[in-house]
Amino acid sequence: MVRLYNVTKVYPNGVKALVDVTLTIDPGEFVFVVGPSGAGKTTLIRLVCREELPTRGQVIFNGKNMGRLKSREIALFRRQIGMVFQDYRLIPRKTIFENVALAMEIAGKPRREIKKRVPEVLAQVGLLSKARCFPYQLSGGEQQRASLARALVNRPCLLMADEPTGNLDAENARELIRLLLEINREGTTVLVATHDWDIVNALQKRVLALREGHLTEYEVQGSYRYGT
Repeated sequence: MVRLYNVTKVYPNGVKALVDVTLTIDPGEFVFVVGPSGAGKTTLIRLVCREELPTRGQVIFNGKNMGRLKSREIALFRRQIGMVFQDYRLIPRKTIFENVALAMEIAGKPRREIKKRVPEVLAQVGLLSKARCFPYQLSGGEQQRASLARALVNRPCLLMADEPTGNLDAENARELIRLLLEINREGTTVLVATHDWDIVNALQKRVLALREGHLTEYEVQGSYRYGT
């Protein structure tokens, strides 16, 4: 599904975010990308979802070279990917239903389909009763689950989460990871960037470890601690 071939990303200020990274993520996998702040985790995610382009190398998604997509193709490509962020990125003046529905509206889905699908995905993440609430009326854990519902509503084949538990307490973090595992079991490929070693070690999923832009470990069933 995702292939990186000798990918290097150098920013205009000279910072090398990724250096000669080659990796593969197959359909249906659950993969952690780990490493300390500044290791290159977020840059990797941005490259996969085509928010940025590599300085050198190739990023391939479902057989397509991201660097060769035409402008009109980028939006269609991104509908195959769901994104969950550490800071939720919900629109304050919209209800939770409206926040989730917006992803379908942008994709051009008909209103009838939106009315059917949004309650389904809110129920999946345990938020159907909060559909008419605004983000400020929800806890941090609930807001992150709303963000997850928005990422799932268009049925992506790849779900990527960038430090999704960073603002959550231990209980809410465990619930979010439980939902991600459930989504993965249903067939969606999941890629989680995190520095939460406890979660990584507990799940024993595949680990891609980055340090200063270099891919330093590539474990099939990983347990990993920074500095080991």
